[in-house]
Amino acid sequence: MRVLRVEGETEDVATLYFRDGLCASAEPGQFMMVWIPGDEEVPMSLSTIGEEASITVKAVGPTS
Repeated sequence: MRVLRVEGETEDVATLYFRDGLCASAEPGQFMMVWIPGDEEVPMSLSTIGEEASITVKAVGPTS
C-alpha cells in the first residue's frame, strides 16, 4: 500500500495516512505489520480507522 500523506504532529512524531480495506474494519487492539524495504518489520497499532487509516510513529530507531 502507499502512504497518501504524512502529517507532522511534533518534531519527532508523524502520522502516516493510507487506504486499506482490512484496516478500515479493524477492531480495538488490532495492529498491522509494517515493513520498510531494506529494514526490519515491526508491529504498529492503528491510530485511525475508516476510509483512511493511519499509524502514528515516533522517531526512535532505524525503522521508526
